[in-house]
Amino acid sequence: MDEKFHKEAQQVVDHNIHNYIDNAALWFVDIIKKKIADSDEAGLTFTCMAAGTMLAFSFEAYLNAIGTKKLPLWNDWDDYHTKIDKVFQHLKISPDWGKRPYSSVSAMKRLRNTLAHGKPRRPKRARPSSKRQAVKRARRST
Repeated sequence: MDEKFHKEAQQVVDHNIHNYIDNAALWFVDIIKKKIADSDEAGLTFTCMAAGTMLAFSFEAYLNAIGTKKLPLWNDWDDYHTKIDKVFQHLKISPDWGKRPYSSVSAMKRLRNTLAHGKPRRPKRARPSSKRQAVKRARRST
């Protein structure tokens, strides 16, 4: 019998991206600690930026992981704050965003948004005054 049997194998792999992102954040944190211990400031700012960004990414990835596993109508594309509300309500957590660790989450999210959107900061300028205001100022100074 010369028949060949072929069976295709399929495997479902559950990639927990939140673990990879969290490990990346911890890797950067370890580099930061070593640089500080060695008084090596070269590239420290960039390493801190990378660590902060990875921490912000990992928090949202954890929200998605918990939401996917625990909430039947979870939507990965929901707004960041909607995700927080849904997961925290499900877990019966009432965060105080003014205190750690929640304030740290807010700080990392601001850093992430600043780096992701790259909007320049423009210094606030004094508003140009009207001609009438300029005349009044000139009269007062004489």
